[in-house]
Amino acid sequence: MVTIGPDLTPVAAPPVLDRAKRAHALANVGRARVANTWLRLCACAIVAAVATSVVGAITPLMWWAGLVPVLLLDRWLFQRLLKTCAAGDAPRAIPRLLIWTFAQNLYGNLVAVMLWFSPYVPGETLAIIYLFGALANAAATLRSSVSLSIAGAGSTVLFLLGLPLAEYLLNGARNPLDLMPLMGGLLLLAFGVNLWKSLLASDAAQLEAEAAVLRERQAAAAASAAKSRVIQRMNDELRTPMSALTGAAEHLRRAAQSPQARAH
Repeated sequence: MVTIGPDLTPVAAPPVLDRAKRAHALANVGRARVANTWLRLCACAIVAAVATSVVGAITPLMWWAGLVPVLLLDRWLFQRLLKTCAAGDAPRAIPRLLIWTFAQNLYGNLVAVMLWFSPYVPGETLAIIYLFGALANAAATLRSSVSLSIAGAGSTVLFLLGLPLAEYLLNGARNPLDLMPLMGGLLLLAFGVNLWKSLLASDAAQLEAEAAVLRERQAAAAASAAKSRVIQRMNDELRTPMSALTGAAEHLRRAAQSPQARAH
């Protein structure tokens, strides 16, 4: 991260600040993924039940049975990430977590293939709805980290654009109407990107507001500490001459020769 100094020259941001921002972003991702696990399991169970009736086979139920350990492992991995960030030791690179996020979303989107190539026309519509739900979930839980967002949404985008193209090619590439879902997917994807950018802007505004509140608290604490130091210094400066005066008076009382002098 680079900022502009008072003389308009680029100044590198402190590494501590970058690490703090990275830890905050990864902690947000971990918190969202952990909290989202049970909702994903329930939603995918409903999808599997509907897909079973559309496909006419138990394959979607088998897919969901395999998805359960995948999502539980995903929850455990992001819990570890959250604990690591909470301890102030956020990892600089997360290649394994990126690969895992892409792979588990790849498996999760297999049900869209079953729906798309089912013998019933509504299967394609249900597949698109499911894929956009997956994109919305990725945008909601992974948006604090750009790399994780790309890993999570990348496989979904591949399915969204690849399924219509695959069907077009399997049908002999004769009917251009088979590409209409592809055009619709591109259009909705553009809206999704705008939504993702809006969410990022909202998060940035919230972080800025939190930083402003923190700065105000720190300024108030600094002012209170400065006031305490001034009072302590005044107390010390008053105590020293008062002690000297009291000691001198006691010395005069003891050294005085006459009763009148001692009284004075």
